[in-house]
Formats: sequence, C-alpha cells, structure tokens
Amino acid sequence: MYKTILLSLIVLLSGCSLRLPITIEPNSSIVITNKEHIPNTDGVLQVKIKGYRYSFLPQPMIQPTTQPTTQPKGNMAPIKIDPIFDFFDFQKKKSIAKQEVNVSGTGFVVAKLKDHYYVITARHVVLVPEPTVFVDGQKGEIVSISSKVDIAILKFKSKKIYPVYKMTDKAEVLETTWIAGFPGDIFEVKRKFVIKGSICNVSKSEVWFSGGGAQGMSGGPLLNRKNEVIGTISRFLSSIQPCDNFIKNVPSRYFSHEIKAILLKEEIKQITKRIEETVEKINILKKL
Repeated sequence: MYKTILLSLIVLLSGCSLRLPITIEPNSSIVITNKEHIPNTDGVLQVKIKGYRYSFLPQPMIQPTTQPTTQPKGNMAPIKIDPIFDFFDFQKKKSIAKQEVNVSGTGFVVAKLKDHYYVITARHVVLVPEPTVFVDGQKGEIVSISSKVDIAILKFKSKKIYPVYKMTDKAEVLETTWIAGFPGDIFEVKRKFVIKGSICNVSKSEVWFSGGGAQGMSGGPLLNRKNEVIGTISRFLSSIQPCDNFIKNVPSRYFSHEIKAILLKEEIKQITKRIEETVEKINILKKL
C-alpha cells in the first residue's frame, strides 16, 4: 500500500503521465496504446500457400568415349556410330527433384457474395507451382492474378462473418495510416501486427508508407482513419528517400474495378444457373 502511494506521488511530482504498455494477446492484434485509434482489422486474414518447387538434380560429368591426342598414321579409322558426347541422352538422364514449400502472407476481405468472400493479397505470395490456398485456415482458390501489378484475388467459402473493406483513391503525404498483417508464425501462435505510420510519398503507381514492416505482411492493407483501404503491401525496402524503412503499396484503384467485374460475372453465372434450373423444371412438368 505504501509503495503504491509513493509511486503515485513520484509520478505526480515529476509531471509524468502513465500509459499502458504494449500488450500481446494470443491469436489477436498487438494493441498499440489504450486510447489510440486502431482501425478494425477483423477482415485482415492470414494467407497460406502450399505448393512445390522443382529443380534438376546435379549429375556427374559425362566423359567422352574417345580422346584422340595425335593424328593417326595411314588410313583414318571409320567413324563410330555412337557420338563422343550424346547431348540429348544426357538431357534424358536428368532427374527432377520435387520439394514441398509453404508460403505465408496476408490478405483482406473486399467483397462478399452469399457465403463466398473475396480477398486481395500480393501476387508474389501465390506464385508457387501447384498452389493450395488457405485463408484464415479455410481452403480457398485463386480467382485472378494480375499481370501488371503485385496483386492477386482469392475466394473462399465461410460461415464466419468478416467485415468488408471499402477502398479509396485518396492518399495524402503525411496522412496518418496503418498497415496490418501476419509476419510469420511466432512460437506456432498466429499473431496479427498493426503498425502505425504515415504516407511519405504518392505517385500514380505507388503509395509509400513510412513506419516499417516485416516479411509475411505482404498482401495486407494500408488503412486510413476511416478504415478504408488505400493500397496493398507489396514489398519492404529500407532507407529509400524520402522515406526511411518504407513499405511500397499498390494503390487500390488497380484492383477495385477488377473486383466489381468479378462480382458481376459471378452474379450473371448464378442468374443463368437459376434460369436453366427453372427451364428444366418446366420441361419436366410438360412431360407429365
């Protein structure tokens, strides 16, 4: 009791203000401070890709069958049918090694159609041969991979309720923003990191976030105070002017229109399916 009173007096006399420390809760976000605004990151999900990598196993050097060192005397010996170095036969003897790989990244929900959620992530996260996609531990699929920017669109079915993020093209230098993502598994416990920073540069194809980040957060969102997505985390670079430890983001305009087009196609498919089912029922009734 006396120690508590003494500590309080020291704080008051020194003019300091007490603030709660950073806390880490299992399977949840890192809380920055107790009163500071933190955007809603319930729709920021971990993306895991299981696939394979292929490589040629090293082969021993093939030695030529004959190694003439001097010009033979008299008539030349007839040419052998077997070549000294059979290139094509060498290619056939190469064996391929198949190795399983696991890639971890981040994604965020941008649309919902019935029980299906659509998620944006970084293209380089899913570029694995024979990929199997998991979003928040649930099996998904790749819908689209952009050929122009570091963006991919995933889809998964879930009965869980996730918030759907709105997107914006507005980004201003020095604007306070946040990034969120999963920088790898720490002690086999899933952790979501939320990092506060600011926009330090804006161009037609890039939005730079100053505040740092880590591998595994690729594909996560850059959020403003309104919980709107400004861009997607593409890669982390350090000490690039005018930012220090900045994150390169792909602006949301590069994928907002594609999402709308995909949803429109899905709705047309569902309407067409319902019409075909109705026509089939009518034909069955006619036959009765």
